[in-house]
Formats: sequence, structure tokens, C-alpha cells
Amino acid sequence: MKKKRCFCVLCGLGFLLLAGCRARTEEPFVDVPTEKPTGVPAVTGTTERLPEEKRISIAVGDNYAAYLDEEGGLHILYAPEEIMENLDLEKKYAALGKDSSTLVTIDEEGKLWAYYPFTAEEVEDINRQTAEEAAKYGGNYGLSSPNPGIIRSFAELSGVRQVISNYPFESAVLLEDGTLLHESYSKGTYSWEGVTLKEFADAEGTAGITEDGTFVFQSTGWEREKKLKEWPEKLKQICAGNCIVGLTEEGTVIAEEAELDYIINTVEKWSGISMVAARGGTVIGLKTDGTVVAVCTLGNDRGQCAVEEWRDIVAVDTNGRVTVGVRKDGSFVKTEERIR
Repeated sequence: MKKKRCFCVLCGLGFLLLAGCRARTEEPFVDVPTEKPTGVPAVTGTTERLPEEKRISIAVGDNYAAYLDEEGGLHILYAPEEIMENLDLEKKYAALGKDSSTLVTIDEEGKLWAYYPFTAEEVEDINRQTAEEAAKYGGNYGLSSPNPGIIRSFAELSGVRQVISNYPFESAVLLEDGTLLHESYSKGTYSWEGVTLKEFADAEGTAGITEDGTFVFQSTGWEREKKLKEWPEKLKQICAGNCIVGLTEEGTVIAEEAELDYIINTVEKWSGISMVAARGGTVIGLKTDGTVVAVCTLGNDRGQCAVEEWRDIVAVDTNGRVTVGVRKDGSFVKTEERIR
């Protein structure tokens, strides 16, 4: 009976951090009118393809959605109160990070910010307690442990261009000089040697675009490597959910992953695409006329693909279950998730 009680203590410690971080997804959203985002003045412009350097940055997580306009103004479409309380809406930002649990911003100096309720030292203490309990009573430890180094690096890094993270467990950060840095609790910090990137995507391997648009990738297994070698030499944009998705110079879309033939066959029929977004088994395409197309893996439709009636859209993103589109007047639309 005593051993069983100790095992419960271990479980409680192991979930302590996640409870502090994830429980916030259950808190009420900020009461923001659906048609009027908060923050800086609304976006102006047309539904024509934006120049590459003017692409609107948008991020949709599990409990938030935000975008940057062409001037770097931050608009919070919806978010938990703790994010709103800690954000500086008066600043200008260069980009938003991709993270499911929290909003990550990159300011004009290339510095990162993300809301996190624990300090790196508190995370180290929780990890130490959990490791001691695991060693004493048995159980797994370290496979999905929070990484205190990520919390420190987010505060210390500068010159950041792009970040994709599973905060605070692991992250991949692209610096302005084209260097790509990965950091995880199990592997520490490591980089992609010998390449200078403009943007990148992670999907059980890393793919990227260099400054001149050349598509490059790290080996992700022989079958995937064989398919990626057949991709066009140049791409305009790249993103990833369960598979890597690329946007060609001609406005067509390509994807790879043997298990997702339905997605591949669908996106290859799209044309006139100016922006792509992907998460999980969902791929979204923004057309140059301001309409939106979407596809998800069979059996994975929770309503995230209900975008047929959207018009005048200038930016899109999805968290895999909910899709958000920003209109040219700065208002936004979102799909409603069906709970199964």
C-alpha cells in the first residue's frame, strides 16, 4: 500500500508542470468581439498576393490566435487572460512563433518572448524531484520533460527570424544569419551544419528554403528522402503538420508522406495559392483572390475545413482543429470545432 501511495506522488509531481501550463487552456478567453480585433488599427490592403517580405505573420494555437499586420502591429484575436496581461501591444513585432500552447513573439530586435508561469529554476527543481521519484519507485523520466534551457534561451536569444517550438519542451530557432538551432531536453543544443536558411519547417525531420528559394532538407528516412528529392528546386514557402507542405513559385502546392495520399492528391489540384498553413493532418491554402481551400486526413474532420464561404482573406493558419482567417479590413473569421 505504501509503494502504491508513493507511485501516486510520482505521478502528481510528473504532472505538476503540465497542470500549471496546460490548465490555462481551460480558462475563459478574453471577451473580444468576433469582427473587431484588439490592439493596433486594422489591416489595410488588397487580396492580391503580398510581396514576400510583406507576408502577414499569423499564429493559431490551442487556445489563442494572433497576427501581425504589414507594419508589425500585433492583433490578438483571442487569448487567455495571462497572455493578454503580459503582452506589450504597443510594440512593433517582426514575426510570430509557432507553438500550440502559448503565444511566442519576435520583436524588431529579434528577441523572443513567450508567457510561461514558471522560472527556469523552478522547472529544474520540479525535474529533479520527478527524477528522484522515478529512480526510487520506477517509471519513465526525461522523454517529455520540460527544458529549463529553453526558458533561458528565449529570454537571452537575439537576432531571431523564425521559431517553431513545443514550449517549454523543445524548440527550433532560425537566426537572422541563417543558422538553425535545435534545443531539446534529451539532445541539448545542436544545429543544422552547412546551410543558410531563409525559413524552415519541422515534421520528423527538417526542411528549409535558402535565401534564393532553393529547397533543402535533412534526411528523414529513405522513403521520405526519395520523395523530397523529386520536389522543385525552388519554393516560395514551406510549412509542416504531419507532413511537409511546399508552395511553388507558380502558386501550386505539393506535399509528402505516404500515409497521407488523400491530402497529396487534393492539394496538387489547387492553383493560384499565395500562402499555405498546416498542422496535424490539416492543410490550408489561401488563394490570390482572397478565398480559402482546405483538406484534412479522412476521419479527421472536426469542422476545420469549413472555409468555402470565406472571402477577402489575407492570412490563414490552423491548429489542426480550428482554422482562422484574417480579412483585409482586419476582422477575422474562424471555424467552429466539432467535439467528437
